[in-house]
Amino acid sequence: MYRRLIGTIILLLLAVGCGSPAQRAVNQLIEQVALDDPMASVTYNENREVLESAEAMPLWIAALQTSASPAVQMWAARLLGRIGSPEAIPALSEALQNGERDVQVSAAAALVLIDEEQAEEAFIAAIRDGNRDAKIHCLIELEKMGSVNAIPAIAEAARAPDAMLASGAITALAGIGSPEAAGPLADLAIDWTVPPEVRKAAILSLGRLAGTGPEVTENLQRIVTEIEGQEGIEELQALAQQTLDASQ
Repeated sequence: MYRRLIGTIILLLLAVGCGSPAQRAVNQLIEQVALDDPMASVTYNENREVLESAEAMPLWIAALQTSASPAVQMWAARLLGRIGSPEAIPALSEALQNGERDVQVSAAAALVLIDEEQAEEAFIAAIRDGNRDAKIHCLIELEKMGSVNAIPAIAEAARAPDAMLASGAITALAGIGSPEAAGPLADLAIDWTVPPEVRKAAILSLGRLAGTGPEVTENLQRIVTEIEGQEGIEELQALAQQTLDASQ
């Protein structure tokens, strides 16, 4: 709360003493966006060069961190992505983890524009420490990236009690398309403490990885062997065997 108050004061002070074109343009656009003024797009188009300048960057960082308006934060994130400075990455990463959903989407897109490798790191961190919306969105982003580095974090998310988050994580593991996901998926399928629907999804996702490497068939065989003797999972055993047969 205090940080946002201080940021608001800073922005007001800039508005009072805004001598540079960048300061004037940023303050005008922030005011219009906050008021949902349709002239905001006109202001942006007329002042695009200064709004996307290095001089404007600290103003957009301040807006992203302190504005009480999600719309202003979204604009700030987008423009920081277009400016493309790594200095904005910490603020964008924080917005990704804890912002509102639309702000998170804008922050994620900005991070990718600035540095895909650092964006990947931010997405992995958000899966571990971000709010629910951040985790779900970052699973999608990491799947699109084909991020092998994210497999351990995604496998952890697949064990979440939140069914939607767990389902998204298993989908991402298969969607990444790497045989390195076979082991974590098999671990989920074998673990009797994991809900049956999650275990079933893990086996089906392993089937989607068939042909990517010998690890897939090896782990399907491991499932068939290790779940033998577990009670009440006849359907799961049959599915594992069918998936194994189809993969060979």
